[in-house]
Amino acid sequence: TSVKFNVRRIATNTTVSPISARILDRVDVIVGIVDEDKKSVSSGSVQFKIGDKLLTDDNGNVVRVNVNNGTAVYNYLVPTSLRDVNTTIMAIYSGSDMYLSSMANSTVRVAKRDARIVVCLDKLQYRGGDHSVISTVVVDRNNSLVDGGIVLFKLNGETIKDSNGQSLNATVKNGVATLNYRLPEGISAKNINLSAVFVNSNYNRVENDTILSILRSNVIFEPSIVVAKSDMARFTARLVDANGVLVSGESDVAIKINGRTVKRVTITNGVLNTTLDVSSYAPGVYTVEYMAGMNNRYNSVRTYSIFEKV
Repeated sequence: TSVKFNVRRIATNTTVSPISARILDRVDVIVGIVDEDKKSVSSGSVQFKIGDKLLTDDNGNVVRVNVNNGTAVYNYLVPTSLRDVNTTIMAIYSGSDMYLSSMANSTVRVAKRDARIVVCLDKLQYRGGDHSVISTVVVDRNNSLVDGGIVLFKLNGETIKDSNGQSLNATVKNGVATLNYRLPEGISAKNINLSAVFVNSNYNRVENDTILSILRSNVIFEPSIVVAKSDMARFTARLVDANGVLVSGESDVAIKINGRTVKRVTITNGVLNTTLDVSSYAPGVYTVEYMAGMNNRYNSVRTYSIFEKV
């Protein structure tokens, strides 16, 4: 006599935790498997799909996590490919000799990472034409140094550009980005808001500010010695900054001969070229004093030369 048994595998129910993380975070994907009586399952394994792709390990093998006491846990490194993507994760329970397979879906929401940026300057104050070293340090929210991306720089909200109109930027390496920047000649004395903006496709945009303090530049006259052989004499001079560059804009200049003011003139871009009537001067050598007043870019200056009447 033989007896037939109708063996039925037990149905299962699978649940999977949603993923809410940032790019390159490690998160535990927790899968729960219970049978139809809500008892924990302890056999079989779980595979995962993100979107329509099975998860694989670094060697290209499909990830399989064994079920133990009703749970399978997979520690998942959120890849950059999920940047700005809302998708689903599917947990696929394989079943076993005793249990039927089952599956479950949940949401995957991946956000960009957050960073902080600190701006440092190599000096407290600058003048027009000075070289400045602008250094930035970029760290993750866990204070680890960020590698990759660029930092853009702005002065009073305007992006710093080169002579070709291209934005100047610095690459972030091991958390540090440095820009060597020469301040424009003739820049006005004032406090300028310097902004550093960190840009990286894996991170939210972040910026930080500091103050760039600009002082008036010192200037000097470079006058020519005047030798007058007639009643009219031409007086010429160059007004330059400490770097030998002609000053920018207008400057008010007074000319004195032997202490008496003989002419006041406004010069443009550092070039003095004016003619004086010297008919009242007897032959001899006279002291010429050139004075330029202070303005919002430059300090005042007084320079002496000579004028010879023959």
